[in-house]
Amino acid sequence: METCLGEDSVGYRMRAAGSSQWSGPATAIDNSSGFSGLPNGKRSEGGAFSHAGSAAVYWTAVEGSVSEAWCGRLIHDENLRDHPTMITGVGYTNKADGYAVRCVKDK
Repeated sequence: METCLGEDSVGYRMRAAGSSQWSGPATAIDNSSGFSGLPNGKRSEGGAFSHAGSAAVYWTAVEGSVSEAWCGRLIHDENLRDHPTMITGVGYTNKADGYAVRCVKDK
C-alpha cells in the first residue's frame, strides 16, 4: 500500500473519511485508497480488548511460523512530538491475538 499511495500520510489515505470513530483531527483524511479503515482495535491472547478508536490491525494470508502470522497496522499516534499522525506498518504477530480480516478482491 505504501508503494502505491506514497509513504507520506499513507495512513490518512487508508482511514475512513468522515469517521468520527477515529481519535484525532480529521482534516488530513481523504481515503483516496478506498480502503475505509476503521479503528477496530485488537484482542490480546489473554482476551483483553484495547486500542479501539486509535488503531486498526488486519490479518494477512502470510504465515510466519506455527505461532505467528503477518499483519498490517494503521495507528493514530497523538503523542508524536505534539503533531498527531497516522502510522502504518506490517509485522509478524502472535496468532492467538485477535485482529480484523479484510477481504480484497484482485482486479
